[in-house]
Amino acid sequence: ISVFFPFHLQKRFLYQMADTSFTFKNINNALKGVMEWKELGTQLGVEYTKLQEIGKQNNDIQECKRELIQHCIQSNRSFSWVTLCKALREMSLHAVAYNIASTYCPTSSDTKVAVSAMDTKCEENVLLKIALFIKDWRLLGNRLIGEKLVNNIAIERHTEQNRCETMLLRWLEKDGKKATYVHLVSVLLELGNIDTADGVTDLVVGKGFGVQPAPNSGVGGQTCSSAQQTPRPSNPIKSSPIEANEPYEEAMKSGSVKMSIIKCLVLGIAGVGKTSL
Repeated sequence: ISVFFPFHLQKRFLYQMADTSFTFKNINNALKGVMEWKELGTQLGVEYTKLQEIGKQNNDIQECKRELIQHCIQSNRSFSWVTLCKALREMSLHAVAYNIASTYCPTSSDTKVAVSAMDTKCEENVLLKIALFIKDWRLLGNRLIGEKLVNNIAIERHTEQNRCETMLLRWLEKDGKKATYVHLVSVLLELGNIDTADGVTDLVVGKGFGVQPAPNSGVGGQTCSSAQQTPRPSNPIKSSPIEANEPYEEAMKSGSVKMSIIKCLVLGIAGVGKTSL
């Protein structure tokens, strides 16, 4: 048990958690890079007043996360890795959730589906899609193919997009079967590129574990069953009576509406609460 866990709670903690890997050390590693601890607390069902109390008592984000998880363990006897993964998915931190699930609860059915898709060799057409949302191709390339090859690509190609695509394809050619989606995501998480890692995970395994890629996605050659696909809401305009459609269509062509909107740019260092404003 981590030294941050009060001694009088250790026996209760171990009694409740059959999985002894559920320690604060492992939680801190799993949540590395997750800055919005208040949003995580909200998704875990923690009251706003308690979150405010934790924030006042702890200045460091890591300490806030430890205190948050400690509170969840004390107040919820069924708290587990699965609970944490579900909250992270609600925050759209799919890569972090996948990393936790594949490490600490790999036997669950939805995790098996995700692991099967992620632990496959990358395909060229998917890598070209991934290249669209990679922010720093040089930093990633240094880890995947080495600085020398990255510098050669910078000379050979003239646009950042083309350089990123070439870097990923060179990595695929160089590593072969070892060039898997899970390896790519793990490197992105190590570099702190959580948003990009989430994008890759979304593309490969879908918005939630157990939802496989669409038939034409080109990822892993798998298809969705009707039970796995998320049902799409029907179009309310098409399903409404014809007499209701005409005013709507006319308004879309020539109508106007006053928009009381201003653009606001919020600047600040990580973890100060910009997203929570």
